[in-house]
Amino acid sequence: MRNKGERLKSGLILLYMFLCILPVILFFLFILCNSFLSSDEFLKNYGMIEHGKRISQYAELSLLPEKFSFEQYKGALWENSDFWYYFWNSVRISGLIAAGTVVVSTGGAYALSKLHFPGKRLVLLSVILIMMLPYQIMLAPQMMLMDKIGLLNHSASVILPNIFTTFGVYLLYQFMENIPKECSEAAQMDGAGHILIFFKIILPQIKDGISALLILNLIDTWNLVEQPLLFLENQYQYPLSVILSEGETLIENHVFACCVIFLIPVLLVFLACKDSLLNGISSSVLK
Repeated sequence: MRNKGERLKSGLILLYMFLCILPVILFFLFILCNSFLSSDEFLKNYGMIEHGKRISQYAELSLLPEKFSFEQYKGALWENSDFWYYFWNSVRISGLIAAGTVVVSTGGAYALSKLHFPGKRLVLLSVILIMMLPYQIMLAPQMMLMDKIGLLNHSASVILPNIFTTFGVYLLYQFMENIPKECSEAAQMDGAGHILIFFKIILPQIKDGISALLILNLIDTWNLVEQPLLFLENQYQYPLSVILSEGETLIENHVFACCVIFLIPVLLVFLACKDSLLNGISSSVLK
């Protein structure tokens, strides 16, 4: 009876998980299949822009095209030069944010975990409280700060606020807290300073945590929309995520192919680093 009950429970959990992920799978398949629509079929089904005016008609949603065509990919990759410009903006912004986040988070986590200074508990509490705040609440203060220091309408106004993330600091702090104090104390007795301890003892033991932070940060910043829209006035500084969300700058009958191409980098990063991500997350939970 117990085994039967456990199997039933496992089956219900799997069914629940499948139902949760089903809309995501269907939505992805919808985008993927529609990326193979020809221009004529695209206009027929969705009535997109023609001569600067939107055709007034209902969209005829379809999953499978009548005839598979690579016109959208050809138009996005070779005929639309702006696509690669915005794609590079996404790569540059996400890469700089990810690298900066690792540098800042490792340093901040080490200070909170291994250094002793007045108000340490208050700082840690502040990190936790800020991490709990909704992301949108921070946009207005960030915008005013960037305007005050003269960085508004510059890509740095998007990069800098995302580098100083409390989530990264707290995640790596949890990893460092589980490193035995004897390791750093033994190094200090041998004459090692904080810099040597940080690079030679601490960092090698939190590689899984750094990998998890790096991957999660890349996926998150690859999809930035709100900050670039608020902080950047020049459209040519926008990442591709903003351009796709607006759907006006790119030729609209290429939009499905552009979405598929946009998904490929983060999908490849996840597939290549999924073991490190799972190890990092499971280690933080188990510890």
